[in-house]
Amino acid sequence: MKINNVKVVQVHWFGGVDCIGVVHCYDPTTNENKCYIGVGQGFDENVDIYQIAKWGSKIPEEMAVSLFGEMENYA
Repeated sequence: MKINNVKVVQVHWFGGVDCIGVVHCYDPTTNENKCYIGVGQGFDENVDIYQIAKWGSKIPEEMAVSLFGEMENYA
């Protein structure tokens, strides 16, 4: 999935009352990995991924590495 030329690489979901997602994206324009966290609605995974990637809160790379492992640049 791509969002404004930014490629979604990985997603982690945390269940419970809310559907919390962490979305790992790669931006080829800046050659950077970016990770966002947010709450999805839980009805459509692709919509939730899109909304978190567009409007989620950016998380520090150290936290993202603890979830995803070492992040490579995904061209």
